Amino acid sequence: METSDETYRMIVQQVMQSVGKQLMEVVLHRLGNGPRSEVELAADLLRKIVFHYTQKSKEWMSELLSQANFPPTRLNTQEKSQFINKVILLRGKRSTREVAREFWIACRGAELGWL
Repeated sequence: METSDETYRMIVQQVMQSVGKQLMEVVLHRLGNGPRSEVELAADLLRKIVFHYTQKSKEWMSELLSQANFPPTRLNTQEKSQFINKVILLRGKRSTREVAREFWIACRGAELGWL
């Protein structure tokens, strides 16, 4: 059984190397522009990606959110950076959901204490 588990892990690693950044892009778009009903699902995906691929997640988020036209356009560079740092610091803990929810609200123009 170990061989199949090891093979599975290798396949998942290869897939994430190939499409991890695109997956992160979709998640961030959902958090930046998506409807409220998708925030929790996007936050859960974010949690799992960050938990398993912490360093790559930071790279992907930094690269994607540094693009001027990448949603959310309402947030400045510092606010986006604070979001990334909080998410990485939490490393996939449940409170990532709350940070994602606050990010979603901020993208709509509401003021939050951590931003």
